[in-house]
Amino acid sequence: ASDDATAPYEIGPLTIGVLAGKTITPAELAAGGEATAELTATNTSNGPVDSLTISDLGFFDADMVFGGFPSGIDYPAGATAGTITWYIDGVAQAPVPFADSASPAPPSGTVTGFVIEFTGEIPANAAATIDVAIDPSLSLVSTEAPTHQRTNTIDVTATNDVGTADDSASADIAVYFPQIDVALDKRISPRGAVEPG
Repeated sequence: ASDDATAPYEIGPLTIGVLAGKTITPAELAAGGEATAELTATNTSNGPVDSLTISDLGFFDADMVFGGFPSGIDYPAGATAGTITWYIDGVAQAPVPFADSASPAPPSGTVTGFVIEFTGEIPANAAATIDVAIDPSLSLVSTEAPTHQRTNTIDVTATNDVGTADDSASADIAVYFPQIDVALDKRISPRGAVEPG
């Protein structure tokens, strides 16, 4: 009898929750280099969610260039479909479906953000993880303004019969003028030459 009494409390009613994660590696780099951002959305509900969405808006532009999805986009466990809504020059485009592990390419124009939505029956603790290439251009910095810092924030949402939950996560990137590296290379290279034989 005691087991019957405690069982409902162990299972409990369905909840809705989601956790966002964001890292940028390296966090500091010379303009003209490439960094990789890792975006995650984890279902922290005690049961499945019908949709899991990652939004990355307001970070990319003509100077902080979107470099694509180098590892493709894997569906999280339980997802049966994925769509991406590109923001080109600040304007949302129509959602485009993509296959599991695909690397969707943006339409022409400057990518200023994207929203990726997975749908299906995504179980508790399942996570969507997406790698995004960041290509900071030389136009971000100059000898007069040798550093540029920017914060990248993602918003994630999850939806099930209970309702919708959301969360956000941020990471900073610092871009510096590459002239210091060039000067070092010029000084080191002649001394580093190896004579034949």
